[in-house]
Amino acid sequence: MKFAIALLHLSLFGLVSAGNFTNPLRPSGPDPFIVYDHDTSSYLFMQTSGNGLRVTKTPTLDGIRDFANEKLVFQNQDMKDNPSVWAGEIHKIDGNWYIYYSHKDAVWVVSGGSDPIGEYKDPVRLYDRGWSLDNTVLTVGGKNYLVYSCHSSDVSDNTIGGSSICISPLITPTQIDQDQVTVVSRPEQSWEQSGGNTNEGPQSFSWAGQTYITYSASFCSTPDYSLGLLHLTGDDPMDASLWTKKTDAPVFKSGNGEYGPGHNGMFISPDGTELWNVYHATWHPEGQCGDDRSTFAMRVDTTNGLNFGSPVTSGVYQAPSGEGVVTGQKSIIYSNSTTPLTEPTTIAAYASPEALSAPTTIGVVEAAQATVTALVDSRSCAESQSKRKRSRLLPEAY
Repeated sequence: MKFAIALLHLSLFGLVSAGNFTNPLRPSGPDPFIVYDHDTSSYLFMQTSGNGLRVTKTPTLDGIRDFANEKLVFQNQDMKDNPSVWAGEIHKIDGNWYIYYSHKDAVWVVSGGSDPIGEYKDPVRLYDRGWSLDNTVLTVGGKNYLVYSCHSSDVSDNTIGGSSICISPLITPTQIDQDQVTVVSRPEQSWEQSGGNTNEGPQSFSWAGQTYITYSASFCSTPDYSLGLLHLTGDDPMDASLWTKKTDAPVFKSGNGEYGPGHNGMFISPDGTELWNVYHATWHPEGQCGDDRSTFAMRVDTTNGLNFGSPVTSGVYQAPSGEGVVTGQKSIIYSNSTTPLTEPTTIAAYASPEALSAPTTIGVVEAAQATVTALVDSRSCAESQSKRKRSRLLPEAY
């Protein structure tokens, strides 16, 4: 069986041509993050890996599937002794790269240089006044902010239990203003409370002149783990009243045999014309917090607001627009759509990107599906991975 799977993988790598990629990008890839670096014409990919920080650098999205492109860029003894490193994200600020990550129920950063897979050093805990997790960087009006998951009872008089979404100004890339903490989202809706009150995994992005944050709602070990959306309606992200939440339902949830799609990343195609969502999902109908979460990528429909659609199935898909073109650009103006997300009706069902339909590609799609099926079968025979337990759900943590 293992030999057959290996042969199938080799055939898939051989048949997928430039301009295409195969989902899932990784059979095991929790908490994925992608950014496209125009200076090196490369995608930079990170995922939860437990005991260190690893960055994959590749000129194609499909190259993320090849572990030869992955490099361990930082690991210290504390990570080895306490292998609970989650949700790494790599961000370029003022010409240098920084990796923001979670470890031991706290948010951290390490400093790098101009090379995204170069040396990183000097780990700094960014927030030490309470529980924190899943940090990302938000830029508004030329100013940088840290967005992270927190216990709102630590920073406000709101006593709702569970995890919320907080924002603090970044004084430098390695220091936040801990005296300024704004809670912009709390798990107050029923679809945010399955398995425990949860708002986590925030991911900021800008599109068509508008600023948004996606976040994960409900607990990861349930099939209700999903994505919510916040929209900044003004210029000051520290003003909680300027953040509008789509409250009636998540914008992205289980479907097509993939469960608990959450803890995503948002990235822009190399030519700046497409908005993409990278996320993890599991084949377990009951949900999963462990390693049985695969990495998928799909395009977001931006023709009328932001339509995330439903999770894609395994198969071959068209790569992001502009892939393979060396641009040397340092910045891009994204101006595809001018429709801001303001009403629930702007979140509509979106037919996910279709796999290639030419007759010569049908066998590739079937082979990809067979590969994933075989992997699922082999994983189901192995011992279950221990599920991640987070203090956000423990009453004594409130």
